[in-house]
Amino acid sequence: MSSALGRIAAAALILSSLPATASAGRTVAIGDIHGAYGELVEILRTTGLVDDKLTWSGDDTTLVQTGDLTDR
Repeated sequence: MSSALGRIAAAALILSSLPATASAGRTVAIGDIHGAYGELVEILRTTGLVDDKLTWSGDDTTLVQTGDLTDR
């Protein structure tokens, strides 16, 4: 994993560990993934947002992704 994606993963893990408010679920934010599908999947699995079959398992978690998805 590149150092930039490592920092993104670390930030996602920190954000995902924050307690959710009573009215809203937790929010996980990740930065621009630069088309790095494998690393994105790793982040989503690590934060518990998808299961082994890549099915959403984040319940009421909001995923915020900034930047482009497919690298321009």
